[in-house]
Amino acid sequence: MFKLFQRYDIDGLVQRAYGDDVALLKDGSAIKKPYGQLLGDQRVLQKLLEVLRKESSLVDLDNPAGSRDAKSIDELTFQEFCIERSQSKDAAGIADLITTALLGVQSEEVSALYMLHYIKCGCGIDNLLSDQKDGGQYIRNRQGNQTISKRLAEDLGEDTIFLRMPVTSIDQSGDICEVMTEPGNVFRGLKVIVSVPTSLYSSIDFNPSLPKNKAALSDHAVMGYYSKMIFVFQEPWWQNAGSSGVMECETGPVTFTRDTSVPIDDQWSITCFIVGERGRQWSKLSKAARHVEVWEQFSQAFGQFVDKIPEPANVLEMEWAKQAFFLGAPCPVMTPGTLTAVGTELATPFKNVHFVGTETSQVWRGYMEGAVRSGQRGGAEVVEALSKIRR
Repeated sequence: MFKLFQRYDIDGLVQRAYGDDVALLKDGSAIKKPYGQLLGDQRVLQKLLEVLRKESSLVDLDNPAGSRDAKSIDELTFQEFCIERSQSKDAAGIADLITTALLGVQSEEVSALYMLHYIKCGCGIDNLLSDQKDGGQYIRNRQGNQTISKRLAEDLGEDTIFLRMPVTSIDQSGDICEVMTEPGNVFRGLKVIVSVPTSLYSSIDFNPSLPKNKAALSDHAVMGYYSKMIFVFQEPWWQNAGSSGVMECETGPVTFTRDTSVPIDDQWSITCFIVGERGRQWSKLSKAARHVEVWEQFSQAFGQFVDKIPEPANVLEMEWAKQAFFLGAPCPVMTPGTLTAVGTELATPFKNVHFVGTETSQVWRGYMEGAVRSGQRGGAEVVEALSKIRR
């Protein structure tokens, strides 16, 4: 991703990672805490983080199903694993904080082995959770992430990419592949690369049908609930008050927030992340009710330390779960027992159809980095296959 930033002259913004964090507790009271310190029993937290560092390091990155004790670990939920290894029921809440923040799912929804592999794909639990140097959230994009997609599209040319043509079927029963789209267009070629999330494979009619293991992989992939609500302000009142802009909550729809301002553009904003089961319940409300709930929670937390919180100049909302070609974010996760049974089929081609997507990457899975790397891998597979055909 950094190479793409350089290629397209995109400005990287270092995430603001200082000031006091605010934590809203279950009783409605709020406390200040050091930047980046997770909620929960600190003794249990440190023990659990050490367990995750050690156990994830033992996972075979290329073949997680072949790791030591893989099957028994895969049969556990991440919550069960964390409680068992830390010997504390308090680990359940910390496990939820990790899985909802990273994947938008509760810790009882995802396999323990999948989480350990995911952690290793992201260079360790400390990197995954960090906003500081070398961490997963260290650099943001001033121009917006769609800029990269648009510039890549421009490089390919206007006659190369066809939009608003959802694929309904892929037929590879003959010598070539035929891809049918919703408007009735048919595209033909020797190879097809599918990049939709694994959990959406069932929305495409494959002929012949997907192999049993590939279909099972899709059936047992779960998309997390992940939404953002961004409050845009005229000035950075939280920075002036010595706050980091980070709010973490044990109750209410918002789980955490981040300062997403762009000072050079005089743009001041805090992004609220609404994730996991709390997000799913909040999502059922009307748009107006959703906005009221988030703003009330936001004001309740920051209002205990700031004299007056101004009304936002603008409010932006994004719910990936309601987008037909996402149905959640950031990437599909595997339920217990899936990884050791069929997980190795993630990136396996099916005849002339190849599969990419961030969940198929072995490096920074679930992130844009993983998506780009998977595209490079899928493209290389096709180039090699076509070269053999020509030879």
